[in-house]
Amino acid sequence: GFMAGLFQSLRHESQNVSGKVIGLEKLSPDNIDNIADVLKKELQLAGTDIRYIDEVRNARQPVLINEDSQLQVLQKATYLITGGAGGIGLLLAEFLIENYDAKVVILGRRAGADLTIELANQMHYYQADVTDLKSLKDTFAYIVNKTEKQVQQVLSAKVDGTRNIDLVTADEQLDFVLLFSSVSSALGNAGQADYAAANAFMDGFAHRRNHLVSSGSRFGFTTSINW
Repeated sequence: GFMAGLFQSLRHESQNVSGKVIGLEKLSPDNIDNIADVLKKELQLAGTDIRYIDEVRNARQPVLINEDSQLQVLQKATYLITGGAGGIGLLLAEFLIENYDAKVVILGRRAGADLTIELANQMHYYQADVTDLKSLKDTFAYIVNKTEKQVQQVLSAKVDGTRNIDLVTADEQLDFVLLFSSVSSALGNAGQADYAAANAFMDGFAHRRNHLVSSGSRFGFTTSINW
């Protein structure tokens, strides 16, 4: 996922760049012939972001979320939004509160963010650094166990933040995980290779996490939305 987002941006930045990103689960000298066969086959096939899982070819394609999706929002549930002090985060918080009578916990980079929402009694804001695992654990413990911990705020990042959130919620019975990625992860954007790569990581992470859900190592179907 990460390399695919980087590659798509490189294609926009240079007309001389062409090809595709192929992910293989097993890479070793023992299966070098199989790898060569895969590469030869891919020369004749469409797609720029390909994965082989259990020898089955998967080409990345966007899928619209519909009513039959495993992403189900529940009434009177509690939802955690990271980076939620921005426009999308606040809109989502308002939607959950007004339509699902939800309680919303927001983690953001700003100290004392101004959350001027009428239903603020159902929303709680905490300053947290999702790139710092210890800081995130302290904040999560405060939210869940109401312990007295002070959280310090630093710059957040999608890659470390996504992995850290997954680590601290690994044993929680989550209903679902919703990642806010970007369309740049699929289409790329000249001058924003790093941004596209970070968002493509989130897309790939969602796919990988759903495999962990299937094996019982995680809970809650994961969806990555390309804004």
